[in-house]
Amino acid sequence: MPDPGSMEAMASRPPSEAAPVARVGGPGPAEARRVVLSVASTPVERQAVERWLEREWGSVSAQTACVLVSHRDPHLEARLSGDDDPIVIPVRVAWLPSVRGGDRVADLGDLLSLSDPWHPPRRLQARIVRSEPDRCRVIAGEATRVSELRRSWREEGGIRDFGPYVLRRATLDLDRAEWAIVGHRYKLPRLVIEQIEDRPEFQDALAEMARSVGRPLARVKHEARACLKEMVTTQTRLGIDLFYGQLGKVVLGHLAVDVDAVRLEELRRLNRDHALVFLPSHKSYIDPLLLGRTLQRHGFPPNILVGGINLSFWPLGALARRAGLLFIRRSFKDDDVYKVALHGYMRLLVRDRFNLEWYIEGGRTRTGKLRRPRLGLLGYLADAVSEPEAKDVYLVPTAIAFDQLYELKAMAAEALGVSKKAESLQWMVEYVQAQRRSRGKAWIRFGTPLSLREALATVDGAVPDSGTRVRAVQKTAFEVCHRINRATPITPTSLVTFALLGVEDRALTLAEIGATLEPILEYAAKRNLPTVGGLLPGDDAPIREALETLERQGVVRRFTEGTEPVYAIGADEHLVAAFYRNSTIHFFVNRAIVETVMARGAEERFTGLDQVVEAAVRLRDLLSFEFIFPRKRDFLEALREEMVLFGPGWEQNVAAPELTRAMLERSRLHVAHRVLRSFLEAYQVVADHLAAQPPGLPLDEEAFLSQCVGIARQYRLQHRIWSTESISQELFGNALAVARHRGLLATDGDDLQAQRRALADEIADHVGRIAAIRDFAVRDLREILRRGRRREGGTGWTDPTI
Repeated sequence: MPDPGSMEAMASRPPSEAAPVARVGGPGPAEARRVVLSVASTPVERQAVERWLEREWGSVSAQTACVLVSHRDPHLEARLSGDDDPIVIPVRVAWLPSVRGGDRVADLGDLLSLSDPWHPPRRLQARIVRSEPDRCRVIAGEATRVSELRRSWREEGGIRDFGPYVLRRATLDLDRAEWAIVGHRYKLPRLVIEQIEDRPEFQDALAEMARSVGRPLARVKHEARACLKEMVTTQTRLGIDLFYGQLGKVVLGHLAVDVDAVRLEELRRLNRDHALVFLPSHKSYIDPLLLGRTLQRHGFPPNILVGGINLSFWPLGALARRAGLLFIRRSFKDDDVYKVALHGYMRLLVRDRFNLEWYIEGGRTRTGKLRRPRLGLLGYLADAVSEPEAKDVYLVPTAIAFDQLYELKAMAAEALGVSKKAESLQWMVEYVQAQRRSRGKAWIRFGTPLSLREALATVDGAVPDSGTRVRAVQKTAFEVCHRINRATPITPTSLVTFALLGVEDRALTLAEIGATLEPILEYAAKRNLPTVGGLLPGDDAPIREALETLERQGVVRRFTEGTEPVYAIGADEHLVAAFYRNSTIHFFVNRAIVETVMARGAEERFTGLDQVVEAAVRLRDLLSFEFIFPRKRDFLEALREEMVLFGPGWEQNVAAPELTRAMLERSRLHVAHRVLRSFLEAYQVVADHLAAQPPGLPLDEEAFLSQCVGIARQYRLQHRIWSTESISQELFGNALAVARHRGLLATDGDDLQAQRRALADEIADHVGRIAAIRDFAVRDLREILRRGRRREGGTGWTDPTI
């Protein structure tokens, strides 16, 4: 749905209605001298401006109170001087593309003809005016007194001469006037480097740096300009049309996109007064195209998208920069000049209310669930928003979900230690071809927007020092991740893989899958969890469709040579299936923790509620590098709610193992073995291998993680672990992070070996209890299926082994 101010709405307007026009007199008396500043570069444009002036005010030559001045006039500053305080009115020509499909956009044909319809070459301009006069529009900016311009010039520091400052103001003012024609989906930053360098605070920061490191200021300024040239995106309307329009159509033409239109409209209203920072989950290379194209089609201004420099290869990098992608270095912690340049850029974007976008995880998830947030860019944004004159921005948690993804097989191979294939032109061609062969669905959902200024002020009131600022940024980042998780929809694909990955290497019938998912869907309804795809208890149509989709991908295999079809995870496809499952696994983590703690209570007597809470918190801490948990206070509140759902009156039963076991047996829902087992089994591999390392020697982490892959494969063959998706370097890396956090990667310590062994024993205890939960699930499914067969008049189900 196009924005009301977009090209469709403006295509039929006559030139005189193309933009707000500065009328005679402007902000002062009608007899004041008017300086019409013509930003016209070609003879055709100058003629168009002159004809427009004659229509508006009559012949300029006949009016002593109106002067037409070219932007190239070397005496511009002198023209603006005088005691009469003249009025400056900027004017220029806006060129529009031809109408195509009811809209004015550039396409691939324009690129192949080596012309930009938004900026046609001189040789074509006269022909356009004759054959398509509606493509040539004269626009006028706001009329402003010279005295007001001088005051603004002094307030901004007066770094440049007054004449160049007026030209810069005229260009920016005309850009704003042009948005009335082309719509806000073409709102682009202009003269970015010049505006950054003109700010006194930027110059002060460079001067302070030069003094502190003892380097010439001129050299520091030269490096800063080089950094700005490297990072600043050179957005153009042609680039936006080609990237989101043409490339987006080629790459995403197969994809059925479902977007939350109601929340989009709310965001549009919010965007009228505030810049938005979209922070999406990152699952695929196509995420930027998908979100950007969707926002463009709904009339939003293009985001300045911060991306990794690995995708800046030719020709994608050149096109992406012109569409608004800002490629930054992966690491610049030791480059202070680069930091100052990035801070200046961020400050400008915040001040001028340009929308931003980046991936708070720092890169694509390899497991399907959110990674821990990266804080760097959010910290720069927080610094910019915290300045006295800065405007607030709203963070928009954005969830993207797919029912199929081409690149998952490559990511699964990388999880097993295969080197990642470098991005290149050949890689891009192969990727696009593979994407076009699939027919999938994507869902885009938005969490509740978060005021960054309010979020920064929630930590101990105001933000008085850098330490408090870091904590505020960290808490804000995790809050964004929580909101992304809450907005992520449960899809049929995620549920089917949730069911099949809980049965190890066994196959299930459609009825068995449905029986497994029925209590899960009932639980989702009780908690009002977001679902898509028509998921309802007892309706197997979405499940059938998801199975067919997964079968086409090779993720699920179907066996049909028996009495009825059965489904299982395909050979070597467990990590791919786990990716789909993990996209919504966060909804069930608290439930899985409760079940695991209750399984402990069925073995040993809890002395009180405090011990139950302590056990849950300790398991949460063990998994804190794996899942995005809320702060402890909120986690405990959620835990109590989960315990009530698990079993009313649980407080009275936790001191008696037999009563706790009875609670577990009565529950219709058991998920711990489906949610936590693969992660804890991976942690078991790392903990066992770490405990076997000789003390006193530094750990070669890269070699250690590679060895864990082989050990895990051995464990799987021995049935010491049951989840094939546990064999993942991503999970092993998180387990090693837990060990590092506990100080177990040190090279000395009297009881280091005992502490490492204690971690391995702790994890083994959890794995054993989860196996007990799995046994309850086996019993549940068998009973459900026997009841279902009896209702159908049969002789009994073949008991599945889960």
